Amino acid sequence: MRNKFTRGGRFPDGIPSMVAVGALEEHWARLRLIELVRSPLLGHFDYEHMKAIHRHIFQDTFAWAGQERSAPMGGPMIKFGPDVSAFPDFDPRDYSVPHEYAPAGWQLTEAATHEYALLQEADYLRGMALSEFVDNLALRWVSLNVVHSFREGNTRSQLVFSPNSPTTRATTWMREHSCLRAARIDWRASRILFVSVSSRRATTFRTTTITLRWPILSPR
Repeated sequence: MRNKFTRGGRFPDGIPSMVAVGALEEHWARLRLIELVRSPLLGHFDYEHMKAIHRHIFQDTFAWAGQERSAPMGGPMIKFGPDVSAFPDFDPRDYSVPHEYAPAGWQLTEAATHEYALLQEADYLRGMALSEFVDNLALRWVSLNVVHSFREGNTRSQLVFSPNSPTTRATTWMREHSCLRAARIDWRASRILFVSVSSRRATTFRTTTITLRWPILSPR
């Protein structure tokens, strides 16, 4: 994966070791995340806002930070990971289960735009009872994750976006809830858990994970 760690030009496309890139990326992303905790990026909580958050977090590692991924075209992206549908008994070390995400191109763009429009139409989940809020937040979260707008760093970007949303109750509840606070600290685990919003809502998450797929959209 191309990266900005060129070692003074020795590696024009970035250092080739994915282990080294992973360690450097986590280090710099962590520092950028701390910056966003102290000084959140202002925006309209739409697709452009999410791109700006991603750009800030990964600006030190990837030239494409903040840009919509451009591959794969013509079919869904497949990534392997733990079987989160088996919550709470999944094995976080078992990366043998394929997970399907939206194909790149116009389908990804329309799917992402659609999801942010749904969030806006729902008034950013404001005014909901806690149970209703948890169910809707889980659905919106997983839907955005299935779109998977960026090649890397989707979960971390969503973890910055969601707690700073204009949802007054959501903001307070997400920041104080112990499960989510733990997920925000360990972002690598957060992809496997969306204990996602609450362990009490595991059934909602499990059902969504199994049934949700990128939308079938008509070509322009």
